[in-house]
Amino acid sequence: MAALEVPQPGHTLAARLGLSKATVSYHLGRLHSSGLVERRRLGREVYYARTPAADRLTTPLRDARPTPS
Repeated sequence: MAALEVPQPGHTLAARLGLSKATVSYHLGRLHSSGLVERRRLGREVYYARTPAADRLTTPLRDARPTPS
C-alpha cells in the first residue's frame, strides 16, 4: 500500500517492486474488490490509487515507523 502513495499504472508498480506484471495485477484486483484501491483509465493505461479506506487502515502503520537516526 505504501507503494501507492502516488497513483500509478500497474506496470510501473511492478517494475518498482521487482515483481511480475501478472502478480501485481492479481493483487491490485483483490485490493480493488475489497475497496482498498481505486482504478482510473487514462488513455491506454489504468492508474491505481489507495482509497480513503486504505488510508485509514495504513495511517497507524505509517505513524509507527521509526525515524531514521
